[in-house]
Order: sequence, then C-alpha cells, then structure tokens
Amino acid sequence: MKKIIELICGLALAGVAFAAETTIVNLNVEYHKNPIAIDTAHPRFSWEIQSSKRGASQTAYRILVAESEKDLSATGSPLWDSGRVVSEDSFAVPYQGPALKSRTNY
Repeated sequence: MKKIIELICGLALAGVAFAAETTIVNLNVEYHKNPIAIDTAHPRFSWEIQSSKRGASQTAYRILVAESEKDLSATGSPLWDSGRVVSEDSFAVPYQGPALKSRTNY
C-alpha cells in the first residue's frame, strides 16, 4: 500500500542575486503545484527563476521542510534543512530528510 503524504514545503533559495526583478515561480512537489497528497516518501522539488535582469542565474539553493511555518522561522526547528547546496539544479531535487509520515502536512 502506498503512503499518502500531504505535503506543503518551504523552499528557500540562496545564491541568486535577488533584486526587485527576480522571483521564484512554479514551485512544484513531485511535478505538481500545491499537491493535496503525494505517494512517495522521498519527493522531488522543482522551481523556476524569473528575472528581467540579463544573465541572472541560480548558483545555490536551500530547501526547508517543516510541519508548520513557525518551524521554518529562525527560532523553529525544521524537519529537514538541506543547508546551502552549491548547485544550478532546480528540477527534481530529491528530499533527503528523515522519513515522512502518512497523513501529515509538511
């Protein structure tokens, strides 16, 4: 039987020279935007960078997964923090934290 995991992820990207004209769009978990549930214990994250600034690109990312927004704050405790990963990858980046529980919002 497949696990059904309700997942809301916190995704923070680092390494982009963020200016008013640079934004992160199309955040996806397992190729879906805001999925109600997924059936994998190690979901993959994807995102896109939009910028009107010529040559803007990602040089690193950081992914945070938590059960609440409070856990994503400076005083909180996320379930998984990828740390700063020096990489241009932004498609199908795998979750590498502890096992996710079924029927739990993250």
